[in-house]
Amino acid sequence: MSLNIDFKELWQQQEAAARPHVNDVIKKAQSVKRKTRNKLLWLNAVLIITVLLYVFVPGFTIKTGMLTTKIGAALVILGILFFLVVSDRLLISLFKTSPENDTFSFLTDLLAIRKKQDFIQTRAMDLYFLLLSTGMFLYMIEFVQKMGFTLGSVAYVSLLGWLAFVYFYIRPRKIKKQKAEMNTAIERLQSINDQLTTTKQM
Repeated sequence: MSLNIDFKELWQQQEAAARPHVNDVIKKAQSVKRKTRNKLLWLNAVLIITVLLYVFVPGFTIKTGMLTTKIGAALVILGILFFLVVSDRLLISLFKTSPENDTFSFLTDLLAIRKKQDFIQTRAMDLYFLLLSTGMFLYMIEFVQKMGFTLGSVAYVSLLGWLAFVYFYIRPRKIKKQKAEMNTAIERLQSINDQLTTTKQM
C-alpha cells in the first residue's frame, strides 16, 4: 500500500460537510509552522545583533582591561553562536515543509520539526543558558568592581533574578504553549491520514 496520501485526494473523497473541517486542519498546521518559523527568525535576529554589539561596539569588549571581561564576552558569543547553529537546522525544516502534494510527508516533516524543537527547548537551551549566564557573570566583574560593594551586589542579584525568572518561569510557559500548538496540529493531521488510510483499505 502506498503511503503517498495527498490533501487533494482526501478532499475529493470526503463528504461535502466534512471538507471545511479538513481545510481548517490544513490551515491550522500551516499557521503553527509559520508562527514557529517567524518567532525563530525574530529570535535569531536579536541574537545576531547582540553578537555584533559585543564584537564591534566600543565599551563592550574592545576597551576593557580585565581578562574575565573578555572571557565572559567570548562565552556569551559562543552560547549565542551555538544556539544559532542549532536553531538554523530547525529553520531549514520550517521553510521546506509544505502540505500541497503529500499529507503523509507533511505529517512526517512536522514530527521531525517537533523532535528538533524538543531538542532546542531542552538540551540546547540548557547549554545556551549555562554559557550565557556564566559569560555575563564574568563579563560584569570589571564593571561591578567600579560600582562598589552595594551597587555591585544589587547588579549581580538583579542579573541572577532576571535569569532565574526567564529560565524557570517564562521559558517553561513558552515551551508548554509551543508544544500544545504543535501537538494539536500533528494529532489532527494524524487523524486525517488514519481516516484516509482506513478508507483506502476498505
